Amino acid sequence: MSNSQFGLRSRIARPWALVGVLLGACLAVSGCGSADGSATAGPAHVAPVTTLVLRGDDNNDSINATSVPHCSTPLTVKGHASTDQVDLVSCYVQALVRRDLSGLADVARISAGDEIRFTAAKDLRYAHDAAVGTPTATFDPNLVDDADATVYLRFATGRHETLSMDIQNPTSTHSWRLNLGIIKNTSLPQIAAVPIVPPRPQASGARR
Repeated sequence: MSNSQFGLRSRIARPWALVGVLLGACLAVSGCGSADGSATAGPAHVAPVTTLVLRGDDNNDSINATSVPHCSTPLTVKGHASTDQVDLVSCYVQALVRRDLSGLADVARISAGDEIRFTAAKDLRYAHDAAVGTPTATFDPNLVDDADATVYLRFATGRHETLSMDIQNPTSTHSWRLNLGIIKNTSLPQIAAVPIVPPRPQASGARR
C-alpha cells in the first residue's frame, strides 16, 4: 500500500474515541430557531476537539502498520534520517499547525492494550511555534538499536522539542511512529493500594 493510500485510509476510518468535544450554541446545519420560532439560516458551529483517546485494541491497522503517512509540510532536515522518518515528522508538524489531535494520533505509536490520551493543552502546546517559519529537524539514530531514534525539533520562534520514535511493526522497517501522549496500559491488572499503618509509639518509661 502506498503512503498516500495509507494516509487516505487512516483519515477515512479512524476508530478512536473522541472525548470532551465541546459543541457550540448552534448545531443545526440549516440554522437555529429565532426568537419568534422561525428558522434562520446559518452554518453550524462546533468547537475544536480538546481531548482524544486512542485505544490499541481498536486500532489493528495502526499496530500492524507497514508505512507512514505522507505530508508536505516543509522541514529543514539535519542528521541521518530516512524518507519515512522525515515524512513522519512532517506530518507531526502539520498536525501542530492545524491544531489537529487526530493528526497526532495518525503518527503516534500504539500497542495492544494501550490507551493514549491526547490533550490540546499539552500536546498542541507548540502549535503557534510550528506555524511560524520552517522548523529544523535534527535526527539522531540509535547506534545500538536501529528500531529507535531521537529527533530534535527547533522552531523558528526559538523554542524546541525533543521527540523519540520507534518502529511500530517489527516486521516492517517503514512503520516508524512517534511516542506521543500519555500512555496507560489497560491490559495490566490493577493492584489495590495497601495502606501502611505506622507502628504505635512506645510509651516512655515502658519496660523492655
